[in-house]
Amino acid sequence: MKKKGMELSINFLVIIILSLVMLGLGINLLVKVIWPASEDLIPKVTDEIDARLKTMLVANQRLAVYPSHLEVNRKQSDRFSLGILNTDPSRPFFVVNVACKRFIDSAGNTFACDSANLRLLYNGAQKKIENNDKVTQGIGIEVKPGAPSGNYELEVSVCSGNPTISSCDANSPFIYTDSVIVYVDVP
Repeated sequence: MKKKGMELSINFLVIIILSLVMLGLGINLLVKVIWPASEDLIPKVTDEIDARLKTMLVANQRLAVYPSHLEVNRKQSDRFSLGILNTDPSRPFFVVNVACKRFIDSAGNTFACDSANLRLLYNGAQKKIENNDKVTQGIGIEVKPGAPSGNYELEVSVCSGNPTISSCDANSPFIYTDSVIVYVDVP
């Protein structure tokens, strides 16, 4: 009887050890594969685009986007990059807001944007940019499957002082510089 009791204890220990190993492998998979994939939703600025934006900002342009015109098919995504140059030492805190302002269909009719057609992916959190520093940020655009063909105009606004993303648009008292329009064509 003791031998059977010993086998049961050993089998139990083997199952516990195998379960812990499987749990460790599952956590490892989650941390190394799935977690970084979610961080990739907000696009990164490549070195080439970063250099191009910083060159544009050298000319004392406070806000630059590249490219300013995109063609994105339904169920696809693309990105543009934004560069900000701080030239005001009294206002080091910045917020970026991107909003779809209008939609122009293939017949030339203008409509208000339906936010259900595009998904904008970017970090709208407040950033600190020191005087004469340049910061770049990627902004992703995903076109939903049912989006109508035409041209979407996205307004990129940058506010400084002590703004929040909800208070940052072209009419905000916190506006840092003129807003920039990015055109997204959906064929």
